[in-house]
Amino acid sequence: MDRIHLRQVPRNSQCEISYPVIASVMIKALVAEEELKQLNHRLNRHHNPNDSFYYPHLECRLYRKAFLEKWLLEWKMLLNE
Repeated sequence: MDRIHLRQVPRNSQCEISYPVIASVMIKALVAEEELKQLNHRLNRHHNPNDSFYYPHLECRLYRKAFLEKWLLEWKMLLNE
């Protein structure tokens, strides 16, 4: 399995993915990779002024991206041990 659907993962009350509920580190890494991939896609569209989804204020998404990259690195290191 190299792709996971984000609608199938548990979420908290703010509709964000709840990583502490996911027991497997491998599944956490797969979910984080997919979320990061979708977030990067959205960020690329929002930074392009010619795109209909252009939105100049994306601090929240950039903050989320930084945390996802950090967590993903930690989980991949755990998997490689």
